[in-house]
Amino acid sequence: MVKRKVAMQSMMKETDETEKIIIEGSSENTTQTVRMNTDDRVKQSIHHNPSTTRDTEELERKAISCFRSFILLVMLGATVAAGVGAWVHLGRSEERNFQSDLNIIVEDIRALSQDRVSALVTHSQSLALAFTALAKNAKAEWPYYTELNFPLIASNFLRATGSHMVLLSPIVHNQTGYVKWSNYSQANQQWIQAGIEFQEETQARMFGESTSHRDQDHRHHDHKAPAIPSIFPHIFRLAEGKAVVDDSTGPFLPSWQMADAPTNPTVVNYNLLSDNHFADVFDAVLSTDSPTMTDILSVSLLEWEKLLASDKYQHGHSDAPFNMLLCPVHRDVENEEVVGILMSDVNWLPLFALASDEEIPAVHVVVDDGCQRKFTLQVSGLNVDFMGFDDFHESEFDAYKKSFPFSSDLPSVHVAGPHCSYTAHVYPTREFWEAYHTDSPVSRAGMIGGVFLAMSFILCLYDLAVNMRQKRILRVAARSEEILSLLYPKNIRDRLFSDKMGTEKTLDMSSKSLEGNFLSGTKHQLKSFLGSAPTGILHCQDSFDSKPIADLFLDTTVFCADIAGFTAWSSVREPTQVFTLLESVFCSFDKIARKRNVFKVETVGDSYVAVTGLPEPTKDHASIMALFARECVARFGQLVGTLETTLGPETGDLGIRVGLHSGPVTAGVLRGDKSRFQLFGDTVNTAARIESTGKRNRIQVSSETASLLRKAGKADWLLLREGRVCAKGKGSLQTYWLLTRKEEAGGVREPSLRREMVKPLPTSIVKPGVRLSASSFAHIEQMLSPRLRRLCQLEAQISEEHIVLEELVDVIALPGFDPVVHQRIQNPEDVILSKEVVDQIRLFVVCIAGMYHANPFHNFDHASHVMMSVSKLLSRIVGENDDMMEGQKANDDNTYGITSDPMTHFSVVLAALVHDIDHLGVSNSQLVQEGHELAGRFQNRSVAEQNSTVLAWDLLMDARFDAFRRTIYVDQFELKRFRQLMANTVLATDIMDKELQTLRRNRWNCAFSSNDIITTTTTTRENVNRKATIVIEHLIQASDVSHTMQHWHIYCKWNERLFEEMTVAYQADRFSKNPAEFWYEGELSFFDNYVIPLAKKLKDCGVFGVSSDEYLNYAMENRQEWKEKGREIVAEMVQRYHE
Repeated sequence: MVKRKVAMQSMMKETDETEKIIIEGSSENTTQTVRMNTDDRVKQSIHHNPSTTRDTEELERKAISCFRSFILLVMLGATVAAGVGAWVHLGRSEERNFQSDLNIIVEDIRALSQDRVSALVTHSQSLALAFTALAKNAKAEWPYYTELNFPLIASNFLRATGSHMVLLSPIVHNQTGYVKWSNYSQANQQWIQAGIEFQEETQARMFGESTSHRDQDHRHHDHKAPAIPSIFPHIFRLAEGKAVVDDSTGPFLPSWQMADAPTNPTVVNYNLLSDNHFADVFDAVLSTDSPTMTDILSVSLLEWEKLLASDKYQHGHSDAPFNMLLCPVHRDVENEEVVGILMSDVNWLPLFALASDEEIPAVHVVVDDGCQRKFTLQVSGLNVDFMGFDDFHESEFDAYKKSFPFSSDLPSVHVAGPHCSYTAHVYPTREFWEAYHTDSPVSRAGMIGGVFLAMSFILCLYDLAVNMRQKRILRVAARSEEILSLLYPKNIRDRLFSDKMGTEKTLDMSSKSLEGNFLSGTKHQLKSFLGSAPTGILHCQDSFDSKPIADLFLDTTVFCADIAGFTAWSSVREPTQVFTLLESVFCSFDKIARKRNVFKVETVGDSYVAVTGLPEPTKDHASIMALFARECVARFGQLVGTLETTLGPETGDLGIRVGLHSGPVTAGVLRGDKSRFQLFGDTVNTAARIESTGKRNRIQVSSETASLLRKAGKADWLLLREGRVCAKGKGSLQTYWLLTRKEEAGGVREPSLRREMVKPLPTSIVKPGVRLSASSFAHIEQMLSPRLRRLCQLEAQISEEHIVLEELVDVIALPGFDPVVHQRIQNPEDVILSKEVVDQIRLFVVCIAGMYHANPFHNFDHASHVMMSVSKLLSRIVGENDDMMEGQKANDDNTYGITSDPMTHFSVVLAALVHDIDHLGVSNSQLVQEGHELAGRFQNRSVAEQNSTVLAWDLLMDARFDAFRRTIYVDQFELKRFRQLMANTVLATDIMDKELQTLRRNRWNCAFSSNDIITTTTTTRENVNRKATIVIEHLIQASDVSHTMQHWHIYCKWNERLFEEMTVAYQADRFSKNPAEFWYEGELSFFDNYVIPLAKKLKDCGVFGVSSDEYLNYAMENRQEWKEKGREIVAEMVQRYHE
């Protein structure tokens, strides 16, 4: 205390002297105030309470003690957790090893069995081909052919394949051949004796007895071989186990040469076709001309096999399962006529044997033919045991079942039917399971727990030692603090004891590291950034510790490309179709860029920006970019042509504009959230302006880029553009066309301003629109086909004279919610249509396309356009409400049952495709006024619509589309509902019939007058169906005039076509008024009185989500633009078509 007081007095003295110096020359009052404040601080320091420090230290000791207790508990918990975790982990590890080895064994069994069957088939085909060649060399005429070397050839075959028998049976076609064969077989049965002798010689060699020694022994004993009985004199069959002459008319398949040669020749000449197991397979071999396998057989099943078994032939497997493989033998290598059958047995047991002879726990293999029979094998390495005809696996291991199709590439014929197919199921045995599941996890878990416990004890001892050392350090630190408090003020002392200095040191080192990186130059930093992963983000902050990464590149060429017509095209497509196009195009450009070493900068919308000359400077940057641009234009043309089949008509009409400009650019990394590499400068702006003033499918380059290309010897690639272009912000520019390869070969070709008329489509030609329509039907048919179980035998007979208008109903009954059907709608790709159905759909759409006339407006192109709009709206019904509602059932109620009924989807799409079939290019009122035959037939109402429905229905009822119809409906109820949907939907496109208008208006008022959201508790099913009927009709009506509610360019195109069609009708005296006189006002009236109210009703239905707003906005915008530009457009159309 004495020392501290002395120190304090000294500090006071020094402080007073310092303050006197600082405030020298100041007033006396100010000096007095400063001195008083200093005295107060010193007194506060002197009177500091030492008991507070002791209380703080005691609190810290208690906190440390509690923390030690907590750590001890954590360590004990960790010990228990480690033991349990080890037990769980090791148990799961054993299970994984068990599963892994089981999978390996299953895969080995599958692969080996498939390989062995494939080898057997290959050897059989080779042997059949050998017999064909040998017979031809011998100039023998089938079936009268006997191979003298058959024992040797067959012996090699049996040894190579592991089969137990092989049989060559010629085909005898009729009774004439039957008689000849009987004589021939009697005269040529010496092969039996030769075969037996060959077998005896082979056996003698196997047992080490030489042939000469055996012959000498036979001569010495005057030994004679026993006489071999003669074969049955005619082709025979078995009746009650006895051989009787087969008196059928043929064909016949007599058993002839076989190995081993039978010692009981009465099995020869047995007609294999008298057995159903062989007859059906024989027919399959003839029809497919390929090897075919029978169903599962056994000796007890076949009478002929019993004959063989009664001899010495047992197939080596008693009553074990086997199959017979029948392979066709042809008359000549170049002649595909089948003249004989080569038959060999397929023994199941060796097929499933493993390749290794090591000791492996057994597994059970259950082979199921899918119809009648199954059997069980036990496989353990090379050993395979037959357990019996049934499923004998241990049921407790059902969860480990592994299945694979057996011999899926090899055709087989089953007596129970063609739908039977072989499947092998593999199960582990108890022995296999116990080999992997041991007591090791428990013992190891105990060991790990003991280790953790020992470590905890050691850690406690270590903590005790650390605590003792810490006390010594604290005593030293206390003394050091007393010394420091005498030497330094408190703030300096606190800074010395803090870790701020360490932090500042780290930051200082980091700063020096950054400075070192900047010494390497900004270009190096740009390369590092561009070479890094694209996901790196420099987060936005108020300030950065380093300079921006940016630099100037003097020699670069910038590429700007834009898809011409994309905005209009995308307005009629679904979002997925839009992204399909962009991804396909831009990914192709990316591949070309990687190949040409071009750097892709960014894509914005349908624009693509790239650059050459950075980050690595390149002298020939202009030439590289020119090659890149030429390839991109060529690839774009290929892509849109290919994608037209899936993305719809007019995809192939899309073009691309490309602009190139060379000059300096500023490139760098704009830091912040979602930072990226960017280009800045006049060169980029100029390239964009050159692109925007270009033409479709042309590459426009600046004079700077053209100059660089001339220097590089590419002057022949350039073509001077006539006239100068006026670029925004750049004034007048002289540009050049960079010729594509196509233009170099055939010259520059300007794109046509007008599409050609739609010509009648021959049924032998499939246009892109036809392919799109067929694919649309197939997509929707995938939702229907799983529901089909049978085809109703009676279809409603609809007379050609039937009035479709009489079928119009106020409410169409839709089925209730079916979760299974709904799931299939969500995943239609899981359902596969047969090739027959797909082919019939394509043929049907081709026929529909051929039934359209070459009208400018009411043609197949317009029908395809309407169908695409229908598909888009239907997808929005499903897609939007899936996100808005919770649960599939609620979503179905919210959309009035439309989302869960695939037939409704299909019917509306089909109606959109056929609604203008055979349209004559004039209105219904004109047909009535002319007294046309169709008007009389349909009672002067909805003439074109009823005619289209009747023609489409008659075509669908054609016998060529039976399978197609079976996928649409399966009973009379579904047929009636399908017909109602078709009739209501097509007739809804007649918007001029006043009675139909009144009917629809009353139905709308009845259903939507309350504007309530449909719920299952507040509405009846009839009201739901009424609303669904209204939604369907408004959907087709909106789609029929969808061009008025789409992009302005789409509207102008179809509006011009309709004007042309009506002008042609007027000029042919089939329209009373000149369209030029009323077209402008008529379009405004059409928007106000029909299009815009219809778009509002789409929104009021509450099921189309954002599409209703999209259609309404487009309608309003098109109406306004037509009001401003319509008169000029009409004048241009009048000049074009009236001249």
